[in-house]
Amino acid sequence: MQYRKLINDLAMSGLICDRYKDNIVNAKSKIDIVKQLFDINGIKWLCAQRGEISKKINNTLSSVFYPYINNRYVYAKIINNRSYTSTVFCNCNNNDTIDVDTNIVGVVDSIITIKPIASGVINTIVLDNKSKVTVICSQSDVDYINIECEEDVIVKDSVIFKVCN
Repeated sequence: MQYRKLINDLAMSGLICDRYKDNIVNAKSKIDIVKQLFDINGIKWLCAQRGEISKKINNTLSSVFYPYINNRYVYAKIINNRSYTSTVFCNCNNNDTIDVDTNIVGVVDSIITIKPIASGVINTIVLDNKSKVTVICSQSDVDYINIECEEDVIVKDSVIFKVCN
């Protein structure tokens, strides 16, 4: 289990809060770990990592968690009778437009073009400092999509909106 070493390293590094650390260390399966990484806090954490730890995480996501990234898995969570869905793209350099139907899209070390399946579907895109995203959307979507990234990400250059009617 190659990913267990990374999980243990992360747990001991102090990079994860106690609640997530306990959930990840006590995970019984890969999907239990994916559920921690694909909720909104996990996505923000993934996108905030830098340097060597970022490389280890991205390599592990790309290899061990391959069945769950790049729009192959949709995470769903219900909080206070409200639900959201999310997906994560990692090491994805796709020339095609990818249809996305989740509320939250995490983008790690990727260059992608995404298109919401329905107007108003995507409301948050979280990206790291190595990613570029082109969003093909309607005019109403542009006003609705929230972009979250670290201070060193220049949103104007990293996120491009192409508006279609």
